[in-house]
Amino acid sequence: MPQGYDQDIDQAFTATWRFPNGGIGMIHADSFYEGKYLPWLTRYIPPVRSPKVEVKHREVVVRNPETGMETATKKTVIFWDVLAQSLWHRIDIIESHELRSSAAGEVKKRWTDRRYLKQYSDDKVGADDSWTTYRHMLEQFVNKIRGRSAGVWVDGEDSIRQMEMIDGAYTKAGMKIRPSIAPKELY
Repeated sequence: MPQGYDQDIDQAFTATWRFPNGGIGMIHADSFYEGKYLPWLTRYIPPVRSPKVEVKHREVVVRNPETGMETATKKTVIFWDVLAQSLWHRIDIIESHELRSSAAGEVKKRWTDRRYLKQYSDDKVGADDSWTTYRHMLEQFVNKIRGRSAGVWVDGEDSIRQMEMIDGAYTKAGMKIRPSIAPKELY
């Protein structure tokens, strides 16, 4: 951060995690992303970028012993604007396929299937299309404490494991871990 600002605040952060099942998770966050067009003019104007979550699945190979061919599929799922889905959002499902010979691995054909989905509410949990993400979260919390079906629910243990991952990334980067409880002078 520039001089005069709190040096313990991170402006941008990139982290990569390897999971026990071999999966890899990455995060890139930048709170001061500079505009690409006329940066000398736009660098102090907050950008309008749609946040996204991108999940890349491992390649799945299906062999056909009768033909000596195999089909390999890689799937990528992208969730666009998960924080303000009441304004706009989209879920992209991209499947890349290769038809190849099992023995030589020679690619005979390539193609890509793309689907774009929108899901603003879930009728099972009584949601409304105009709700913000935070309203959905509040409704699920209320449903949970009243003993009703809560749709998607993240338990406390999972939340603790997520925070341990974030703390681990900060520690590895040589940064201070964020306090669990606000200091008394903030009350």
